Amino acid sequence: MKIRETNKRVRTLPLTSVPGNAMGQIYFILAATLITTSSWMHPQTCSTHTITTGQEALAVLRGQDPFETDPAAVQCIAGAIDMIDELKFRAAIPELVRYLPFKKPLSPAEKKGFFLHPPLEGDDYPALRALARIGEPARADVLRVIQGNQASTLVRNNAAHAIVISFAVGPELDAAKGIEFLKSAKARAGSTAGARDEGAVRYAITTEACKRIEPRCRNAAGGR
Repeated sequence: MKIRETNKRVRTLPLTSVPGNAMGQIYFILAATLITTSSWMHPQTCSTHTITTGQEALAVLRGQDPFETDPAAVQCIAGAIDMIDELKFRAAIPELVRYLPFKKPLSPAEKKGFFLHPPLEGDDYPALRALARIGEPARADVLRVIQGNQASTLVRNNAAHAIVISFAVGPELDAAKGIEFLKSAKARAGSTAGARDEGAVRYAITTEACKRIEPRCRNAAGGR
C-alpha cells in the first residue's frame, strides 16, 4: 500500500487502488481485529451446561472470583463446585480452599421453602461441603487455612466446619474425631497457630455435626 504525506498527515489510498492480494490481507487483519475486540468486549459467558469434567469445573473456578456478585457467574461457580464435589476431584483442593467464603444463593423456589432434597449441613458454602467430602486428602490444606494469618474469621470457621464434617461423613463416621484432629494440630503448632486451632475447636463444637453427638464432641474438646 502506498502512503502519501501532506502537512505531516498520513493518508492511505482508497481501497479500490489496492492490489487484490493485499486487499485479502487487509480483510483478514480487519476480521481478526473485530473478533478479538468482540471477545474482549463481550467475554464468553460461563454455562453450567458446559461443565462436564473436573478439569472444566476447575478452569471455571480459576477464572472466577469467590466474591463474584453477577447472578449468572455465581450460578456457574456453584455448578462447578457441585461437579467437583460429585467427582471428589482432588486437583481442585487449592481452589476449593480459595472458595471457602463463597456462599451459594438460594433459588427462587428455595426462598419459598421448596427444596429438591432436605438441606445438608454445609450446603450454603459449597466449597466447605466439597472439601469435607474429599476428606483426608484435603485436611492438611484446610488446616493451613486455620493456622495461617491471612484468613478471615468466616473462612477459618468454614475450614473448621469442613474438617468436622469430613470425619462425620468419612470412614470414621464420627464428628468428634474432627475435634480430636484439631486438638492434635494445636498441640503440634506454635503459640499463635495453636491459638487459632483453639478458636477452631470452639467453633467446631457448635456445628450441627457436633450438636448431634454433643457429649462426645465436648469430651474430645476437653470438657468445654
